[in-house]
Amino acid sequence: MGLGRALGELGDPEAALSRGTCVSLDWTTGLVEVNLGGGIKRMPMVGTGPMVGDQVWVASLAGQPVCLGSLPKSALGTIIAEPVGGKVQVRGDDQVVSTLPFNYDHEPFGVNQRVAIDWQSGTVEYRLSSDATIMPPAAPAPPAAATEGPKTVEFAPVDSGSFWQSGGSWAKADVWCTDSYLGAYFYAGIADTIPDTAQITEVRLSVVETENRFPSSRATFGTHNLGGKSGAPVISNAVAVPAGSGTWPLPTSIGDALKTGAARGIGTNHGGYHRFGTAASGSGRLFITYA
Repeated sequence: MGLGRALGELGDPEAALSRGTCVSLDWTTGLVEVNLGGGIKRMPMVGTGPMVGDQVWVASLAGQPVCLGSLPKSALGTIIAEPVGGKVQVRGDDQVVSTLPFNYDHEPFGVNQRVAIDWQSGTVEYRLSSDATIMPPAAPAPPAAATEGPKTVEFAPVDSGSFWQSGGSWAKADVWCTDSYLGAYFYAGIADTIPDTAQITEVRLSVVETENRFPSSRATFGTHNLGGKSGAPVISNAVAVPAGSGTWPLPTSIGDALKTGAARGIGTNHGGYHRFGTAASGSGRLFITYA
């Protein structure tokens, strides 16, 4: 009877299992004595009864121990000592050492010979001609080093505003690109996120344009040097972007400046008459791809 079937017939799928050694059997009563951690317990058995000395499974069902039968035994092993008195010591491939009689119809057994074991009769049956040695399992090859592909990180602006150049002050919360105003989106953590040694492969800016009085004159975006609205922004590396709302590519040199902290954010540098949404509206999101 299989272990699962035995547990099912006994009606307790949550039965706890432990291992012990069969000490004696009483076929009249159907009881077996098992050594469990040094203590001998008498219990009923199910299925095929074990042999004395067998390792057995013991289940605790409703608080009472029940012997479910012998653990599986290896049918192959290795002779570890010269035969004495018609018996020989053999270490099974499961590393269990047993002293068993052997079949006299074959040549005598010697140390390190590989043999077949018949547990039905409890004897060493014959030598193996094609299994002379036990080969240890090959060590698994070390996992290949993981190769990371390009990584794209989104940076949402934490603030935005426009600097009135003639007045020398920050005057608006949205981002203007006109003859009089320099707009700016402010970010946090770009230089802390992207390694200085990273190779920037793509930079994109997503903006929401709320006003465009001169569509033929394109807005320009570049980098600025400020962490917040303090002082006048200096705009560098500015390039023109298409009119309207969208996600527009910027030069990778902008990403190089931002990753090292040489630049702090993205700003406008004149061009037509454009207004873009505030940071709170979702405008000004920056996407940087690097390897």
